[in-house]
Amino acid sequence: MKNLCVAGGLLVCTLTSIHVVAQQAEPQFRQVAPSKPALFARFSARTECNSKEVQRLCSARMADAISIQLNNEITLTGEVTDRLQHSDSISTINLRVAEYDGALLNITIHTLPNKTTRISGRLIHPQSGEILILTEENNRYYLVKEQRKFFMAE
Repeated sequence: MKNLCVAGGLLVCTLTSIHVVAQQAEPQFRQVAPSKPALFARFSARTECNSKEVQRLCSARMADAISIQLNNEITLTGEVTDRLQHSDSISTINLRVAEYDGALLNITIHTLPNKTTRISGRLIHPQSGEILILTEENNRYYLVKEQRKFFMAE
């Protein structure tokens, strides 16, 4: 009987110590993501693009080698990796850009009922802290620099 009391006491002490040790580490919910390098430092906060060159992307086909002169200072070269037709009015083109260590240029072409096209896109690299958004304003195209954390999860 004495041995049963000792064994029971040891069991209670062991379970209590395991429970206490397991509860010591507190999870950290507010971790700060490490800062990422600025891969697109050559671009200003808002860079105007050559509209004809941007519209030339609409005719790109799979595996085409593309060279786009965005403006007097910036040229993007790469290869079309995907071209998808989502519906009669929406298609998507993905280009792997060589200058920025394989960044992905995603272009969406939306054909409106009046046969005009709206082009939008993003230039993304997973290791960069920035993203470039292609927007259209008054028939002019711009690359706008934004923080990647507002568009993609870390």
